Amino acid sequence: MATQTTNAMEEKYENELAKLALDICFRIHRLYGPGLLESVYEEFFVMS
Repeated sequence: MATQTTNAMEEKYENELAKLALDICFRIHRLYGPGLLESVYEEFFVMS
């Protein structure tokens, strides 16, 4: 039972992290648009 609870908590945490990461990516894309080098997008992401 404890393993199921732990797995559910980990899955919820991973989903929240994924949501935050995607929100940041979409915000960066809306602000700066397409066409930049991937390294530029990565730098914006790290700074967010």
